[in-house]
Amino acid sequence: MISETQIIDEWTVISDCITKPDESPQALEILTVDMFLEPGCRDVFKVFVTLQADGLPTDINHTVERLENAGHLTQILCDRLHHAAYDVRAPQPVAYYAQRVLEHHRKRCARDILLRHHANLQNGHPLDETVTELQDELQTLQVNVVVARARRRSDLNSGYRPFPLHVLPNAVKGFIGTASSAIGCDNSFVALPLLAAAASAIGTTRKLMVKRGWFVPSIL
Repeated sequence: MISETQIIDEWTVISDCITKPDESPQALEILTVDMFLEPGCRDVFKVFVTLQADGLPTDINHTVERLENAGHLTQILCDRLHHAAYDVRAPQPVAYYAQRVLEHHRKRCARDILLRHHANLQNGHPLDETVTELQDELQTLQVNVVVARARRRSDLNSGYRPFPLHVLPNAVKGFIGTASSAIGCDNSFVALPLLAAAASAIGTTRKLMVKRGWFVPSIL
């Protein structure tokens, strides 16, 4: 059963992130999207994650724009967001309500685990094995919550991707590696202008046939 307090806590996190965008990283540090039960909150919090990754504030304007672009902005959700943007609450820090949402998430997961093992016992599963499995799953639940937050932080901080040199011919790959080492720069600084020069040199002498009747020249 879903408590009214639980939903209020979720929307309070959303409201705080909108009205206090400078403090929203606290909630983004503690929570992940799957910890929200309310579908609308999930969509909005997912937008918060993308805004943070892009270095943008989680204010009402950016949030509504992202939701609209993603096709998730219903009239009900729009009304709820604007209400949240002007809601006045007790001056608790964002992290306080985020911790409450995290606690609700843990309780939901623990309840599901307990119900499943209760059903197993009813079906004749040995008690000793059930207790051992229950302890292991509850321990895993605690670890998974921590790992999920750490993984998301890692994903947000790992926007850099090395240039895929392995897809290029050996001669080109060798030139890029040698030039970038000599200059002291990332491989992409040499590879991108080199690709443009190579495309220009190829010109229209070669074309890629995407499908019958559709040819794409070497143009960047």
